[in-house]
Amino acid sequence: MFDKWFGKDPIFEMDTGYSFKYKKKIWEVIEVHEYSWTEGKSREYKVLSNGHEAFLEVEVVDDEVICLFGYEIKKQQILPDFTIEDFKNEEVLAELDFMAERYELDEISEGTYRNLTKPEGKQRLTSFSFYRKNDFVTIVLWEDNTMEFSEGMEVSRKKIKSIEGPSSGHASDNNLFS
Repeated sequence: MFDKWFGKDPIFEMDTGYSFKYKKKIWEVIEVHEYSWTEGKSREYKVLSNGHEAFLEVEVVDDEVICLFGYEIKKQQILPDFTIEDFKNEEVLAELDFMAERYELDEISEGTYRNLTKPEGKQRLTSFSFYRKNDFVTIVLWEDNTMEFSEGMEVSRKKIKSIEGPSSGHASDNNLFS
């Protein structure tokens, strides 16, 4: 399902050096990651704008392009306090608080991660996604027993504009979803 979008929407074909506009900022792709989940694939771009790093993850769900834009956060910003063991048991946290807002567990996804920019082996991971409307907090448990934390929001594909290649100098945003 994911591969059929290549050639139809430039958001799936970005690579290092590409750029796009989001919220009046120009973001440059500095790394490309790929996830293979039990229910499909997603592509993640590590991006940079004015010294700020973020992530844009894109996937196709029910024939619709889904975009998630987020930032890394620190574990201390999430309540209640928890340990890695809280995510290894059958019963994991059902909800958590971030920035004084309550988020509910929506999805647990298992899969593999591969950095397409820096060749290294695949890594197994489990992703725990907590949502409050279109906002999310994600906790990732890696096979080496480390954890990563991020927050962000689901954004419309229409909001990712003016996709340009590293030397194209022109916008190639085929906005299929107008």
